[in-house]
Order: sequence, then C-alpha cells, then structure tokens
Amino acid sequence: MDINLTTKKKIFFVDGLINKSASQTFTFIEKISKEKENFEPFFVTTKNENMKWPYPKIPQNIFRIWKNGTYVRDLFSFFKKNSPSLIHFFFELRTFGTLRSAFKFPFLLFLLRTINTKIVLTIYNPFIFKKEESWHLVENIPFNVPTFIMKSLIHLYVKLISGLSDKIIVENRVVKSGLEEYFRIPANKILVINNAVAQEKEQIYKLFKPQLTPKEMLELGVFGGSYFNEKQIREFPKYWFKKAKLSEKFNVKLNRFKIKSGLSRQEWIKKGWIFKEDPLG
Repeated sequence: MDINLTTKKKIFFVDGLINKSASQTFTFIEKISKEKENFEPFFVTTKNENMKWPYPKIPQNIFRIWKNGTYVRDLFSFFKKNSPSLIHFFFELRTFGTLRSAFKFPFLLFLLRTINTKIVLTIYNPFIFKKEESWHLVENIPFNVPTFIMKSLIHLYVKLISGLSDKIIVENRVVKSGLEEYFRIPANKILVINNAVAQEKEQIYKLFKPQLTPKEMLELGVFGGSYFNEKQIREFPKYWFKKAKLSEKFNVKLNRFKIKSGLSRQEWIKKGWIFKEDPLG
C-alpha cells in the first residue's frame, strides 16, 4: 500500500511489543475512522515476527519497519516520507527491542520535531512509586548503576521525552501525580485514560473476554478469601456470595490451588494499579 496516495490526515500508532492497550486503541480508532472519513490510522511495529497481533483479525494498515538497534534511522526515514499528522508512541523500556535501545528514543523524538507532526506519548511506567506521601525510584531497574546516578538519569530521561511530546497519556491518576510532582511535568500536558485505552462500552465487551466471572473467582477463593470484607459485600450482587469462600485474612486453605501467591493489596496501591481511595479497583 502506498500511504502517500491517501489525501486524509494520517495517524500512526507505534508499538514494538504490540501490547493489548496499543492494539485495542488502534482497533477503536480504526472503527471511528470509517465513520469520520477525514483521517486514516496506521500501525507501525518491529520486523520481529515473534511480535504478533493479539486478535484474530489483523488490520490491513500495519507496517513492520525496524529491526532491533536500527529503529531511529528506519522510523525517521519512514515518517519523513509519509508526512504524518500525528504519531502516537506506546512506550516501555523494551518497546524498540533491547533495554539499551530505549536510550536512543529521545533522539528519535528530537528528529521528528523537525517534520511538523504532533507527538503523543503513552507512558506505562515512569520508574517511580509513592510511599508515605513521597516519591521513590522503583528498586528493580535493570541497570548496574549507582542509585544516585540512576536517579539523575531517569529524571533527565523522563523530562526529555515528555518535553519533546505534545501530549502524554497515562493509565491512572497515580502515574499522573508522579509525573507532576516528581518530574514537574505540567498537568495540562497529561491526559488520564484508564488502562491507556479509550473505548466505547460496546467495544470493550467485544475485546475483553475474561475466563472467569467475579462469582466464579470468589467461589475459587481468590486472594485466599480476603478480597472483600463484610461491609464491602453489601454494594455488590448477593448471588456472587452464595458459595463464595471468604475470610478476614488470606487463608491458603480457601485458595483453589492451596498456595499463597501474588502481591498484597498494599503493593497494588504502591504500584498504582488500584487506589487507596478505592482499594477494590
């Protein structure tokens, strides 16, 4: 397909990992484009064939552009040729291959500022968490660098890629607060979209197909029976709890597999997956 033949505005989504947030967002935008007819979306990803589209229907407008280690040159040449109106990056450390490849990302953003396009950046993990009203670096950063140096590098890195973007999307209010308070990113530059996926309710139901219902999970002893307490039960359907296995504390005997696994609720809150104000998610 010759992209330059289209007279519509061109929106490019970039994700080397083809995660579900990116693919769901693209699917949703693709649906809207058929109704609006004034823009056309394209999905750009790696040539690594192990990275596959997660749904049965593979979109036509998907382009495999770069190999590990060459993405800056390959993507800049591709976008310079095809005149995008907007480029949306779904960014994680391994988006472009190896961990080291992430260091080149600011250079790509800098080059793209020269071709008159808007840049949107979805950030999944800004490397920090909140503990006792203050922000801290995550402890499992996979680089053998002294903490005080890594702290400065991460601060510079996130500030740089944020500054080179027109808008930043994050998946919850906790991440937004971290960008504002720790990295001093302007609040009006950050948009919160739950799970970083903007969708209509009907579209979510088509894509999200869990293996178990809440009722079935409770009957299998999810969280060792300790997910809900007596007060919290009242706001949910009564039939969920007819055969539910419940306990004030984690009871390994209630768990379907008789094991204690996963993280505590406190850890979920710390990582921004659920909120202190709404600890059930």
